[in-house]
Order: sequence, then structure tokens, then C-alpha cells
Amino acid sequence: MRIKKNILVLFAAASLATASINPVNTYAWGSSVSTNYGSDSLSPVNSKAQIGDNYKYSICTSSSDYIKYTGKELSNIPISYSSETDGDYILKDGIDYQIVGYAKINAIDDFSEEYHLTKGIPTEPGYYRISIEGINSFKGYDSINIAIIDPKKLSSFDFRIDEKLFINSNQIELTLDYYDTEKQKDISLSLTEGKDYNFNGWTTKKIYKKNSKNPNKIKWSKKSINESGKHYFKISGLNEYKNQTIIKKYDVNGAQYISSHDFGKEPYYNPCTKKFEQRFKSEYLTEGKDYSVNYCSKSEVSDYEEFVGISKKHNWKPGYPKKSGNYVFMLKGKNGYKGYKAFSCHYDKTINPQIIKGANSNTTVTFFKDTTLAICPSKTGEYTIKTTASADKSYALYADLYSSAYKLIKPTKEEGENTVSSSIKTTLNAGEVYYLNLSTSLNIDKEIACTISIDNSYSYKNPKAIVKNNCIYSITKHADKNGSHGEVAVIGVKKKSAKKVTISDYVKINGQKYKVTHIDYNAFKGNKKLTTVKTGNTVESICAGAFAGCKKLKTIVLGKNIKNIENKALCRTKGKKLTIKVPKKNKKAYAKLIKNAKTNNYVVK
Repeated sequence: MRIKKNILVLFAAASLATASINPVNTYAWGSSVSTNYGSDSLSPVNSKAQIGDNYKYSICTSSSDYIKYTGKELSNIPISYSSETDGDYILKDGIDYQIVGYAKINAIDDFSEEYHLTKGIPTEPGYYRISIEGINSFKGYDSINIAIIDPKKLSSFDFRIDEKLFINSNQIELTLDYYDTEKQKDISLSLTEGKDYNFNGWTTKKIYKKNSKNPNKIKWSKKSINESGKHYFKISGLNEYKNQTIIKKYDVNGAQYISSHDFGKEPYYNPCTKKFEQRFKSEYLTEGKDYSVNYCSKSEVSDYEEFVGISKKHNWKPGYPKKSGNYVFMLKGKNGYKGYKAFSCHYDKTINPQIIKGANSNTTVTFFKDTTLAICPSKTGEYTIKTTASADKSYALYADLYSSAYKLIKPTKEEGENTVSSSIKTTLNAGEVYYLNLSTSLNIDKEIACTISIDNSYSYKNPKAIVKNNCIYSITKHADKNGSHGEVAVIGVKKKSAKKVTISDYVKINGQKYKVTHIDYNAFKGNKKLTTVKTGNTVESICAGAFAGCKKLKTIVLGKNIKNIENKALCRTKGKKLTIKVPKKNKKAYAKLIKNAKTNNYVVK
């Protein structure tokens, strides 16, 4: 449900004229208003307040401020009244109050003092300030702001987008919460893209204003938004909403800044070490491609410095620590993302998540402490995963299934459902790791026993490495069902004895194409046989330490889309001069990237 507004404007009306109502100039903000009590104050007939007393009270709709349009006079709105002197009441239309006048306003939060009240009751859709008079057990006057809306019109719906990344994929929300005076209950609606509306794209404020008189010239984009500021979004209705088009203005804040994104310390299966490690994951960004990870000892950085800004003077090292301990991590944006995000935490180099090895498993979960289990099926197929907790059903068990890249596949239950049992049916690929994350809303200091059951056809298989042309790859972004490509990173080599390596543009995983976007931290580190490496044209980043210790490396051929080379990614302490072959048209830009990465003993050709 929509969060109720607690800030309302209140006024008292002294008299009613035949054509209009002239309010007394009593104007206040807040859910608790203080004024001198008078004969016109809205209050119970048997109020304990005396004339001139300081009177604290509040008034608002007890349900939604949005009221469904019926074509009739506005009626049956339950109104919440509260005062420190007289207590709390829900006022009913025709029993405790009646509407005596209204004024058209510009928006639900329009609290201007200049308005003209018309005698009567509003009937048409719009924003109104309505004046009410107490009757029977109540007396006096007051007012509230309301909106009469038509659920059949797209313009009535609240519009929201996910600001972090916008690629027209379940990231638009058109919702409407309103009170139905005929059914006398709250209604909540959410429209579905492709069924109720189509998203036509976005444009910047500058472009929209420039072409507002000639809208056919406006170009609407569906690409990712990476700049702050006001944007305009175009939505066209389908089916019930056919022939309706709306353009919504929305302020997008800092989508290109790393600091505006959320990161979690999540499990990661490393096919090279065949161990589970911890990595920092974001719902939208890809490590190595969109941001780099750096760390230093917690003892080097003060708490105050974490708060005001991290200094560059510390001994920052790329990637992840070799040992578990307390560290400060700094995630820095790259390839179009800006700034950094720093935080301290305890890091575990290796972790041992509980592995679901058979059709039935048992575990425990504690409030504010999630439990993560690993799933890896021996056969590709559709599986049903059921979770049940031994807890009071007035509380909830949340069980979310994530991919190997730790992207949410689907929650097994929806937020707000009070249940301790849930299930999800989905396709799992053989040899691929999935993570089942359990949490609970049961706020007690004890472990809650949980049972996880998967179809009898499920059995565990050790995770399978993705290998092509001797390179080992790790999935960083899954391909979706609509056919868009997924993404992978090069994390190592299968045979250490190989002298030449060619990094593919794409690899196929379970029949789907995955683009190779970057070479991960220390991917080829310490390879003593490697002499030649050729990167694909899809590779955008080379992470720190990627070729450290490759003393026999003589030649690297770079593709045409390199955007970032991290510090010392191509640096070696020993070996012959490194020849770096680059596309002719990229030579100047690549030479700068290579130099800034503190590469030593090299020549660019």
C-alpha cells in the first residue's frame, strides 16, 4: 500500500455563503497541529477543550488520499481524527461529517493559502481541497486534500523506474493505490508491461524541451541511462488502456556513480581453485568490467576517514586478499562508471556453504543472519524447490534463488506474505552452481529449523568448468530467455604448459551465447610457458595482475574494444621486451591506457 502522508494542511471555516465558503486564516502543517480552540474548531460536541485552550489535533483520510472516480458526488470517505484532548475517531460521511465545499488545487501536496472554496461536492477527476463540517456528535469545520482518480486512465498511475540501470526489463512500475467508496475498501493495482502498456523509451530534458512543439522529432531511447538529471519517459497503453499515451518526468540520480549502487559479500565458486570464495556482487554491475576491487588492512584506515573519504596514500592492492581478516575495500568505477565506494568488513578467503546433495536437506536460519546453500544438479531439467520452516505462521520465511553470478532468478515467496512454506519451479543447468538464500522475519534469538526438498530427480554434481581454447571462463551475467547474450570473464588457463592462448569473442554455455567481456584479476599470473596471447574483440577490460609473472610472454594482440587496463595488468618484473600489437586506429588511445597502467619494458605496434 502507498505510505500515508502525515503532512496535511488544516484550516477552519467560519461561515458559509450561498456561492462560496470563506475560510478563517488558520493554516498549519503536520500530523499534530497546535492552535487556539474556538467555536469553529472541528471536535466532538462534548469536547473537553475550552475556548482559548491550546488544542493539538490531526485529520487525514484513514485510507488512501486517492479516491476512485464514480461519476457521482464524492462520498463515503473514512476520515481519521485525533486529538490529545478528545482521543481518536474514524469519522463517517453522513454520520460524523458532511462535505460543504471544495477548491480545485494543482496537486495532492498543494498547500497554498490562496484558493477559492465553492459550495457543494466535487464529482469530476482532479485534485481537491475539501471542507468538511462536523454533524451529530461532531461540530466545527476543517479540510483535507484528496485526489479523485480514474483507474481506467494511465495518467492516474504513479510512475517509478529503477534508477540504477534501465534497459526496459521489468524496471518500470505503474502502480495505483486508491479507496473505492462503493466497495468501501482499499484497492491496489499494478500494470504489466506488454499487457497493459508498452514502454516507448526515454529522452533527456534538453531534447524534450527543444522539440516539445514538434514531438515527432523526439528520439526515445531504450538504452541504459548513465547520467543524472531529469528525464522524460513515454508509455503507450494496450488493451483496456488502448489509445492512451503518457509522458512522465522523472529525476534520475547518479546511476553512473558507483556510490549509488548496492553491493553484497556473496559466495563465488572459483573453477580454477575449485573452492568457494567471497566476492562483492551488485545487482546490475559486473566486477572487472564496470568496477575494480582494491583492498588494504583495516589498521591503515580510521573510522573517521571511512566517513569523510578514503585517501590514496594507503597501501591499496588490487583484487582480493590472500588470507581471511579485517580489511577496507574500495570499489572503483570504470568503463563509464565513476567514483568509488569504500567500506570495512571481515573477509573470508574461503567459505564452506552447505551443499544440497540430495532430494532432502535440513538447515537452520536466524533473524538478521541469512543462510546460503549451494545447489548444483547433475542433469539439466525443471526442478521444484520447496522450503519449510518450523516457525509460527504469523511470521515469514524468505527463500530466494540466485544464479552462479548471484543474480536473483526468482523469490520463492513474495515480500509481505506471512507463511513459512513456499516453492519455486525453474530450470537448472547441469554442472552450474545456484545459491538458495534463506532469511526470516521471526524476530527471536534462536535458530529456526528448515527443510529444503527438491524433486527426486535431483542429485549433486561437482561444478563444471567452462573451457574453450584452453581458457577457463566464469559467468558474470546470465543470458535471458528473450535471447540477449550473457557475459563471461577469463579467469585462468586449463593447461599451464600452453605457450599460445587465443581468447574467444563468445563461448557457448547450455546452447546460449556468452560474450567475453574482460580478463579477471591474476588470470594468467605466474604462467611460465606462455609466449603469445590474442584477446578477442569483445574484451573491454584487463584487470590488475592479469599477466604478472609471465616472464616468457613476448606478444599480446589486443582487440578493438579495450576501454580499460588496470594498474600493472601487463607489468612483469622479468622477461624480454613485450610487444603489444593494437588496431591501427586505436594506437594513440591504447598507448595512453598502457602507459597509465604502469606497464614496463614494452613496445606498442
